[in-house]
Parts: sequence; C-alpha cells; structure tokens
Amino acid sequence: MINKLRTWVSENRSRLIDDSSSTNLDLSYITLRIIAMGFPSEGFESLFRNALCDVKRFLDSRHSGHYKVFNLRSEKLYDNEKFNAPVANYPFDDHQSPPFDLLLKFCKEASEWLEQDPDNVVVVHCKAGKGRTGTMIAALLIYLEDAKDADQAIEIYAAKRTLDGKGITMPSQLRYIHYFDQMLKTPLFSDVRELSIVSLTINTIPRPYRYNVYTTAAKRYTTKCTIDRTFDRIIINTLGILSFSGDFKVVFYRQGLFGFKETPICHFWLHTAFVPTNNMIVHLKKQSIDKASKDTMCHEFDADFSIDIEFKQK
Repeated sequence: MINKLRTWVSENRSRLIDDSSSTNLDLSYITLRIIAMGFPSEGFESLFRNALCDVKRFLDSRHSGHYKVFNLRSEKLYDNEKFNAPVANYPFDDHQSPPFDLLLKFCKEASEWLEQDPDNVVVVHCKAGKGRTGTMIAALLIYLEDAKDADQAIEIYAAKRTLDGKGITMPSQLRYIHYFDQMLKTPLFSDVRELSIVSLTINTIPRPYRYNVYTTAAKRYTTKCTIDRTFDRIIINTLGILSFSGDFKVVFYRQGLFGFKETPICHFWLHTAFVPTNNMIVHLKKQSIDKASKDTMCHEFDADFSIDIEFKQK
C-alpha cells in the first residue's frame, strides 16, 4: 500500500525496483556514477516519499564507503550524520534557477569526489529529485564531458530520470544549463558585468500592476514605473532602475480582487553576463518564461505572448 502511494507521488519519475531486496525507491541512475533521487524523508513525509532509512540501507549495500550525498533543498535540511557518508549542501529554492556560481562549485566538488576513486558515486536530490536535481546533474554531465552540450545533457537526464522524457521543465533552469555550457566553452569567461533595465515590453499579457527584481539573496527592490499601452502591447519604462550584476529575477503580478494580496503570474531568471552585447535586448518567448510556459491551453497567456527586456551598460 505504501509503495503504491509513493509510486503515485513520484508521478513520471523512474523508480528503482528490486523485489529480491525489497527495494522500491524514487531513485535513478543517470550514469553508473551519478544518481538522482527524491528527498530522503523521515516521519510523516516518509509515508509518501523515500524513507531515509531505506535510502541509507540501499546506498550502504551498493556503494558502502563510496557515495557522497548532495542536498539541494533549501526549505528542508536534515542531520548530515544520518548517512555513513559525506553530505554537501547546495541549497536553492524550488522551481527556481540556482545561483550561477553554485553550478560551478557543485561540479567541481562532485568531480573531485569522483576522481578520488573509480568506485565513488554522487547522489543528488532536492525535494522531488527532478527540476533542481536535473539542473545540477545536467551541468555535471557537461562538466565531466559525459554530454557534448546542454541539449544532450538535458536529454540524457530526461531519458534516465523520467518515464515520459519530461525531465527539467522550468524554462529558467533550462536556460541556466545552456549558460553553463556557454561558460565552459568561452575562453577567459567573466561573469562580472553590471547592467540596468531600461524597459520591459510585454506582448498580449494580462495587465500587470508592478514588477519586482530579485537577486539570488533576496528581493532587490520594487520599482514604480510608467506604462505605455497599445492594443496588443504594454511597455514598462523603469525610470532609471538601479544597476546590478549577476543573477536576477523579474516577477510579474496581478492585483488581487478588491485590492487584496497580489498574485504572481509569471517570472524568469537571467544573468547579466549572458545578455547580448550587440543590441542589449533579451527576447523571451512564452515557452521561455516560468509559469507562462505551462499554460498550454492559453487561459492566461496567448500562444504568441513574449517579453522583451532592454538593458543598458552601466
């Protein structure tokens, strides 16, 4: 009964099932040395997710003394002493992109562990063990040259981790994997680039009332702006928004009914180092914008919905 519940909760994720050892885990081998899994839980959560004791028993039996666990879940940690193995924490929030420098730090630490012994494996998890986990593992596949580029890394992960080929689905997470691939292939890459947003042009979107810009640490600022409207376009002029560098997030909101709490309707993560230098405009189609991309029936966003972000150099 519990395994049926866990299988239902794991949705499209591939499970490792071995009746001979009574093993049934939300866990997948992406390669022989890279493992993705759901959160190793205790208490009530263990009734419908991987039980930490079951995960530990499996890893100790298969990879005793040769596994290292990487926890990506920012909203819930556990005692690292629960495993008879080293544990590293690389936390970032669910449904978000990781801080770009976290990708490289993770890949370096994971690679160093794998180089220490040919029997060593890395075990990566977040909550479900899909989006955040897939983002970091795809980057690692590129870093280790197990994938030739971002597209192949994304495909490998999807094929091994899911039953339907739908692995990493958040547009910003996919974008950051491509960023990472681009960084590795760019000699003398520098992520230090300070920009400011001049305007945001929204095509066929429900009317937003304001927008917020975030850095990876916390909300950076909320800005007032001027808004110009045409029949099918809204142009938000930022009125001299402050400059910033590195990762940033833009969130659009709809005002709540009768002025109550605002509701986020879509967002996206970008990094200033990857803004084109020729025209300083990033064009995001609907499928490249978080939350909007999931509206396949076009209830909120038309099929040709897009956002153009214009920047200027500091």
